[in-house]
Amino acid sequence: MDMGTLIHDCGTLCKGFEDIRPSHVYRDANSCMDLLAKKGRAPSETLILYEDAPSFLSLSLICFWSALMNYVDEDASSGSKDDMNVLDGNSKNPSAAAPSGSGRRKRTRKATGDAIVDAMLEIAAASRMRANMIMRNEERFSISKCIKLLDELQGVDQRVYFHALDLFENPNARETFVALKNEWRLTWLQGKCNASSS
Repeated sequence: MDMGTLIHDCGTLCKGFEDIRPSHVYRDANSCMDLLAKKGRAPSETLILYEDAPSFLSLSLICFWSALMNYVDEDASSGSKDDMNVLDGNSKNPSAAAPSGSGRRKRTRKATGDAIVDAMLEIAAASRMRANMIMRNEERFSISKCIKLLDELQGVDQRVYFHALDLFENPNARETFVALKNEWRLTWLQGKCNASSS
């Protein structure tokens, strides 16, 4: 199952999200965390979505959890004894050499569950990367960064200085100020200040 199919399935599950109670979410989350632990996966890699991801990604994760519960049984990580004998080649009955329909279904559910877990981890990694990019971007154009650059300018009078502080409350103005070459920053601020005074 590829990512496109998983995202499509997730979108279908999201349509019924209003019917999901918080207690159900926590129950499914705990069940999935147990499953991830059995598979040697770190639950924190998926739980980070709740801390730094956009809400739609958290919603997607909940839907993936719900999908995972549909595909993977509690004992999906281990087949029945008959299935294990078939896999080990220890079947005493030659006619039993072919896996049973039940065994095939279990392995199919397990494989699909593994694919969903992998997709969840991919989404978590992408979310973490995006959150880091947003954080770095915010730090680059932060008010404190703009004030530091403003203090480094020569010839800034008090009127322009305090107008710049008000201007820095606008994220777009901060980004423009930081992106400008140093020699053009004061001219730009003076133009903004004069425009607001007229």
